[in-house]
Amino acid sequence: MTDRQRLLRGFVAGLIIAGVLAIPAGASTVTFAGSAFADYWFTTSEAARRASVTGFTGLTGFTPEAAIKLEADVHEKLSFTGRACFGCHGVEVDRVHIDYTPSTYFNIQAGRIGVPFGEMSIRYDPTSHRSVSKPLIYDMGRMAYYGPNAFNLGVVPQPYVETGAVVYGQLQPTETFQIWYGAYIVAGMRGNNDFDFRAMRQPFYVDNNDEPAGGGRVVFTWSPENSLIKDVQFGLSGMYGRYDAKRTLAYTALGADAALRIGAVTVRSEVAFIRVDLQRDPRLYRYRLIDTYMDKGGGFVEVEHPITSWLSTLYRFDVLARKANPFTESLRELTPDSRIYRYTQAFQLLLTDSAYAKVSYEYWHPTDFPTFHSVHVGLGGTF
Repeated sequence: MTDRQRLLRGFVAGLIIAGVLAIPAGASTVTFAGSAFADYWFTTSEAARRASVTGFTGLTGFTPEAAIKLEADVHEKLSFTGRACFGCHGVEVDRVHIDYTPSTYFNIQAGRIGVPFGEMSIRYDPTSHRSVSKPLIYDMGRMAYYGPNAFNLGVVPQPYVETGAVVYGQLQPTETFQIWYGAYIVAGMRGNNDFDFRAMRQPFYVDNNDEPAGGGRVVFTWSPENSLIKDVQFGLSGMYGRYDAKRTLAYTALGADAALRIGAVTVRSEVAFIRVDLQRDPRLYRYRLIDTYMDKGGGFVEVEHPITSWLSTLYRFDVLARKANPFTESLRELTPDSRIYRYTQAFQLLLTDSAYAKVSYEYWHPTDFPTFHSVHVGLGGTF
């Protein structure tokens, strides 16, 4: 372990201790909150189930998600947030960070932070979106053909939580127009030849190459008064870093998103793309090596609206594409140009103010694998 890695490990541990000590040290407000959700996932394809993330982690059928969050106002301009979660990745410290907020325009967040990439980065919790599964470009956990020998997850799986710091703020040039910005430096993705998401989610969340990654996001929001149009939002995201221990393999991710609220109807759309450098050893690939990088991208369009005061629905179409030479250990069906198309309809039923049930139907159409149907049934709540 290098001196920088020891320093980073001590930094994370220090943030946790500081946050805990802040509570009896005079925190003016302490808030506990949490959520729990259980999802049963059924597919008509045994092959898809075996080749999913849940297939190789041994989680089939039911998968739980739970989170407990603590927030403490240490000072008028300083607060601490800690969040632990349990899901398909096991128990993890989701977020542990301190926020210094001297003004609306300029604030600093440091620790184990949620990286702001795409609008889905603020809606990844099951309580914040109507469907059970996330869009393919951001999905993690409930994923068919997403194992290391196939697509290896989406573009930037959400939540993407990383050790680092972000500077953020909000500007309001007019009463109806807002600009939010965020720029961050984080430890970055990790892996050897493509990303290793399991290694990224193992304590102590240390960097593997001592070289930080960086990126940013900007969001423009227009909220007209006395209009059928409630909000119009447009965002841009980007990140860059090197992910291998030798600092020779880079990645670049770009994203754009838009959202529109017209009355009770919300329309959202996002696209995301990432280019990942790969090793030049021809023995690692199935075909003759030409390009030494992998392109992965896709997007989605979804429409959400209420049916009654206690029932709402969502329609979504999304796609994920992988263009690269398949690895030697990849599934034999995987080709250099592989796509997954998916059609989803979801319903959310409010049982009480803090409890809900979800049902989703999905039609999966991979270009390299047989089509299949999928059903999610979930039950959850918040406190």
